[in-house]
Amino acid sequence: MAEGPSGVDGDGTTFTPASDEEIVAVLNHPDRAQLLYQVLEIVRDECYIRNGVTVEPGSVVLDVGANAGVSAAFFALRCGAVVHSFEAARPVFEILEGVTARLPGCFAHNFAVGRTDGSAEIAWYPHADAMSSLYADQATDQAFLRSCLENTNMPESDIAARVADLDDVVRLDCELRRLSTLLEHFRIDHVSLLKIDVERAELDVLAGIDPGDWPRIGQVVAEVHDEEDRLLQFTDILADQGFEVIVEEDAAMTGTGVVLVYATRPRTSSG
Repeated sequence: MAEGPSGVDGDGTTFTPASDEEIVAVLNHPDRAQLLYQVLEIVRDECYIRNGVTVEPGSVVLDVGANAGVSAAFFALRCGAVVHSFEAARPVFEILEGVTARLPGCFAHNFAVGRTDGSAEIAWYPHADAMSSLYADQATDQAFLRSCLENTNMPESDIAARVADLDDVVRLDCELRRLSTLLEHFRIDHVSLLKIDVERAELDVLAGIDPGDWPRIGQVVAEVHDEEDRLLQFTDILADQGFEVIVEEDAAMTGTGVVLVYATRPRTSSG
């Protein structure tokens, strides 16, 4: 899968980035509040292409923890990328699949990405899809959600209702695959960007990469929950693999311990 220069797809055709409105038009989610939050973060604020991270037309993005497809739509329509999206929770995957079916060069896969190949159990929050996780903890998740909503100055009555929504959790079986297994299966030679948003399973994703596959990965952007030194471990792994790393806390995440990690390869003197 060839990468082309900015504005040109791998086949030489000109690519025109989509507007916010054009991206939103392909999205679908039964909870408009959840959808709006993701649109503001991913589409309007372009949180995945900051701090030197770039995605060129025709390049390959692995969207690990794809949720309802907002990031897939952004990478496909704003950046012109070929996107492989991975979502473990079946009800969320069905939404994702409907979105990617309308996008050029997008493929949806109903897998969790982790340390081993096999199966696992994921906790799905029907009223907060994006918080579904292999490592869900309701009390911790409710405290996290409360902090996020307080950062938005939402009225307390609305915050309490949203937090109470997390009382509803469904345990689902899911298929688990190592990232190196997926690279081989889908015959992906080079990954321009590995995007990770997996709610405390960030280290599992990296653990599933064979040493020989790290050179295939050009950039990483990940949401990391900094619990039990997870952030230090995560950034150390990336640094050991030759990445330059920047850690950023979004205003909406102030005080939550959740940060965004941006990892890029050093530029050569000619680049």
